[in-house]
Parts: sequence; structure tokens; C-alpha cells
Amino acid sequence: MTPQAPSTLLAHKAISLASELSNSEKRVAAAIIDHFNRRTGQCDPSLDCIAELIGMSRRTVMRATDRLQKLGFIRRTRHGGHYHRNSYEPVWSRFLQVEADWKGRRSARRARLGAPKLSPCSGQFCHVGGDTAAPQTFTSNILKETFSGEALLQKPDVRSPLHDKRGSAMEANRRPNPPIPPRTFQPFGSTPSSTAACDAAERRWNSDLTSHF
Repeated sequence: MTPQAPSTLLAHKAISLASELSNSEKRVAAAIIDHFNRRTGQCDPSLDCIAELIGMSRRTVMRATDRLQKLGFIRRTRHGGHYHRNSYEPVWSRFLQVEADWKGRRSARRARLGAPKLSPCSGQFCHVGGDTAAPQTFTSNILKETFSGEALLQKPDVRSPLHDKRGSAMEANRRPNPPIPPRTFQPFGSTPSSTAACDAAERRWNSDLTSHF
């Protein structure tokens, strides 16, 4: 059966996509396909003609046609005509196979890129401590990680951001203030320096608590 025009176009596409062909082999294959007569099925360009058209040596064209025949892209026969030229027959099933492989790679890539991207986080896969009600997350855990029960045996990390100055001030504010002993009147200039320093420190402390809360 004489192939139609789309078959020659498909052959050029398959030649361009064939990864097993070198650049020179692709050029020789394209020249052979271009000489194919769709009406008569004749395809017999000489080696000198192909070499002159694509700018290669005759020896390079011979090596390229040998490899094209070995890979199954063409069938070569010597018909004994003018100048004993070779006759070439394109193997259309081979070109169809290259195109099918190309379409398969494109479909696989679309399926891989179109797949939904799931979260890599893993959830709790079993109950903790039976079916009884239990806290599932730490009250001070910002990341809301699943409670495993082992953290109760660990001491809190003093380097945690929750144990900063603000937390220390809050804890100090919750504790009852110690009773302040009554002050006795002393003449001006008779207050000891240690008592004055304590009073100044207490005033700064109260001022800081008032401004903070």
C-alpha cells in the first residue's frame, strides 16, 4: 500500500524524536524520506546525491544508511538500475513505534504533574491510652502536635520561648506579695543606704509591673 502524505510527515517527526539516532543519521534519514515518491512508492536517491545535498562525505552517508537499516528505520535493496543505485523502503511501523513512545512519555508526565499534591504530615494512627477521654495536644504546644504521653516525663526546657522574662514576671505577679514591715520615722539624712536601695528597687519593680500589665 502506498502511504499518504501524513505518513511522510509522521516519519520526519519520528526521525527528529528518535534518541538513538545521531545528527548525521537524522539528516540522511530525512533526505531519504524526502525522496520518497508517494504516488509510485519509489525511493532510490544515490549516495552521491544525498552527500551533496546535505553537505557530507559519501563515506559518512554510507555509514548512516547502514545504521538506519540496522535500527529498522529503512530497508535497503540494490535494484541494478542507473548507476546501480540502492532502493530504500521506509519502515512505517518503526516510525509509528517512535511516535507512540513519545506520546506515552507525554501522557506519563501530564499524569504526574496533574496528580493532587498531598500534605507530607502524618496524623495519629491509633488511640492513646484506650478510648477514655484524654488530652490530645499540649496546652503550650504552638505546633499542635499529637500528644504521645512521653512528654509528661520530661522536664520543661528552660530555654523555651515560654520561659522568658514575661513568663517570669507573670509567675511573680501571681504569688502573694510578702508583708511590708511598718516603717518607723527617722530624721532626714539618717536612712541607711541599704534601705534606700531596697526602696528604689521596689519602686522600679512596681512601676515595671504596672506598665507591663
